[in-house]
This record gives sequence, structure tokens and C-alpha cells, in this order.
Amino acid sequence: VDRVVDNRDMSISPLFQVMFVLQNTSKDVDISLDGVNLLGYEGYERGLSNFDLTLIAEEEAGAVSLDLEYCTDLFSSATIARMA
Repeated sequence: VDRVVDNRDMSISPLFQVMFVLQNTSKDVDISLDGVNLLGYEGYERGLSNFDLTLIAEEEAGAVSLDLEYCTDLFSSATIARMA
């Protein structure tokens, strides 16, 4: 990042500010590859935005739910409601 960004503002993510997450696989499935074991992780804490705006889409049982996380210093709840 230091090679790409000259004057870095530590309050702003240097690579991207908006993230989209699509969770369309079961969280209960463990995956084994040659020499690597991947386990589901339920420890993701929502409610604390790590980016300016995050849209999370979760598909389960034929339905999709959407969740928006946002920086309250940048967006009002009315703005997010309009986006939704």
C-alpha cells in the first residue's frame, strides 16, 4: 500500500471503501483440500462497520436477505434507507 498511496490517511481504508459479500453456501460445511482443512466460522461480528459501506447478501432456503453496514460519520440512516 505504501508504494501505491503517497499520502495515506489512516482513517480511510487504502484499498477500497465499499464491500459486497455474497454468502450463498452453507456455513456448516467443512471443506478438506490436500493438506488444508477449512472450517466454518460464526465469529463475524456485525454492527461494527469496517468499511464506508458493506452490503451483505445471504441466500438460504430459497430466500435472499440483505444487510447494510455503514459508517455513521459518512451516512445518515435516511440515506441508507433510500439506498435500500
